[in-house]
Amino acid sequence: MSISLIFTAYALAQLLILAALLGMRLRGPAPGWAVLAFVAAGLAYDNGVIAAGATLGDGELLRALSWPRFALHAAGTPLIMLAAWQIARAAQLDWTRSRRNFYLLVTLMLAMSAWGVGMDLFGLEWQPACHGDTLRYSTSAPPSQACYPQQQPLPPHGPPLPSIVTVLACLGAGWSLWRQRRWPWLLLAALAMLIAAALPQARFGLLPGNGGEILLLAALAGAGRRFSAAG
Repeated sequence: MSISLIFTAYALAQLLILAALLGMRLRGPAPGWAVLAFVAAGLAYDNGVIAAGATLGDGELLRALSWPRFALHAAGTPLIMLAAWQIARAAQLDWTRSRRNFYLLVTLMLAMSAWGVGMDLFGLEWQPACHGDTLRYSTSAPPSQACYPQQQPLPPHGPPLPSIVTVLACLGAGWSLWRQRRWPWLLLAALAMLIAAALPQARFGLLPGNGGEILLLAALAGAGRRFSAAG
């Protein structure tokens, strides 16, 4: 199966999640819906640009379209922590009653957004990366995804700390929802996201990680529905 078609399917899946979130909000209050809708729209765009990259070709247009991809990932991914908090609070988990815990979470979220923006938007070089029939710009593509024979790989810049911290926060919220409210799906989705992100990009590219994002967003949307006033 064409890898670009898989990313097209990923984009459509994120649009379905976005539509579900908007539908939830129309029916009544839905914790975390605004943040999750913003992230789902951004991830739909991300997957759509990857799917269209080879058709657009390596050049200024693809580079211009890629800038929002990096911006949305860098600044938007940590916002998921706020959505997880809002859902946990709607579920009346004990630790959400502490104002101190909320301030700590907001501080962590802002720090991770600043880290991501500084690293991905202003601190690193981009270069084309090819995987299967896809072409994208990347800051950390492995040598196996070089698009040209003489292309030199960019130096490694460490793990994606904002994404890791965000998934760990979702894991903690998911654990609490399972233990206190017998709702396991966020915990399972966060575990799946961790496993997907750990798979070697040199072999699998972005497929596992972007697929894991769908599971995580779907689980968060489901949790928002489950613990909303209308749920």
